[in-house]
Amino acid sequence: MNITGWICPQCQMSLAPWMTYCCKKKDQEKNPSKNNNEILNLEVRRLFTVKTGSCLNAENIFTVGELINTTESELSAIINFGKKSLNEVLHFLRDNDLCLKRH
Repeated sequence: MNITGWICPQCQMSLAPWMTYCCKKKDQEKNPSKNNNEILNLEVRRLFTVKTGSCLNAENIFTVGELINTTESELSAIINFGKKSLNEVLHFLRDNDLCLKRH
């Protein structure tokens, strides 16, 4: 940005994803319950890698809402659901202010 406050078109394009992210965060702050419901209804097979999504689907976990009703130990017990898959899930949940069920 120069002194006049003008942003060149190229810089605007590089800032676009960040600006979209900020706008989404502001929208979530305004109406958090709606956004939480939308997140809880998302299909896990569309959010995670094919392997992670397939493992979760094989255990009849199809949405984020169903996912947060499982424990970390239950996920770890799923066949072919290793540390990478678990970290992928935990990272997504943390980014969306969600967590797995406690024991």
